[in-house]
Amino acid sequence: MASVRPASSLILCKPLAAPASRTVKGQFKVLMVKRNARGSFKSLHVYPGGAVDNADGDTSASAYKLESDPWQLDPHTQTHLLPFRIAAIRETFEESGVLVGATAEHQTRLADSLAWRNKVLNDAAQFAEMARSIRWNPPLNRLVHWSHWITPVVEKKRFDTHFFLTTVDSEASTASQEGVDGSELVHLEWLTPSEALHAFATQTVSLFPPQYLTLMELSRFTFLELEDFVHRRVLREPELLIPNQPEPYRCEEDGAVLVYPGDLQHSMTRSLADTTFKRLAPGAKNRIRFSFADGSKSVTGFDLIATGGNDAFGALPRSRARL
Repeated sequence: MASVRPASSLILCKPLAAPASRTVKGQFKVLMVKRNARGSFKSLHVYPGGAVDNADGDTSASAYKLESDPWQLDPHTQTHLLPFRIAAIRETFEESGVLVGATAEHQTRLADSLAWRNKVLNDAAQFAEMARSIRWNPPLNRLVHWSHWITPVVEKKRFDTHFFLTTVDSEASTASQEGVDGSELVHLEWLTPSEALHAFATQTVSLFPPQYLTLMELSRFTFLELEDFVHRRVLREPELLIPNQPEPYRCEEDGAVLVYPGDLQHSMTRSLADTTFKRLAPGAKNRIRFSFADGSKSVTGFDLIATGGNDAFGALPRSRARL
């Protein structure tokens, strides 16, 4: 079994120009980046992110030369996830140039953003050094713990990834900072959830289930509702933060599938049957079936199968997804 690397990903959302759009479901943009054709996520569109570095583990006030209680965390924030939050912000800056929470004054102090990005790429400890030099506090309290995904045990490279979500104030607030690193990433774009899902359906972009399912869920929220999460006026339900580690399963009706929590064949569903999943109906399913090219291991699409109280993490039951 392959070892599992801790990782973080940041779902960064910004409003459209029209103020009225903030109250319309799915009318905001999400930062998507395209990986190169060589790495673990070949040519896929993903949210910025990457592995947690040892340097991310130093979240003390002294590391960033901050005042006491620097992060201004609410009581619901899990302190063991602070390194994951640092990693999400660091990786987003490193890959895209977007420094979450930076003001115009911070940007002026930053001066040569590309030089700092290269330094951080080569040594993650330089991120704290950069923060000190421009007197900027990573806004860990603005990151919402959105979901938790673990790569299936059948994969050669595995990640234990915490997804976080945050918002920026205006459509133009990050424009001067953006740009792909040209190494890990080859393209960067802001898309509404519906634009990204349409591009996926027409095979313009490639997505893995975590990104696809997250976009489906995001399409059901307005930008103002996302900001309610960011400002802790609304909290994520604990059920949505259960580790999503798919398990392989085979049955006559569905064939070979990956089952997720909420599926009665998943080990976590059985262990939490009297608490978290007590609402599920008999025979409940929450699974994905992949399609492959003829005579090839190349994945061409997948079916989302959700019944008995599940909604496939916000996707439509039995919806067809093309890779």
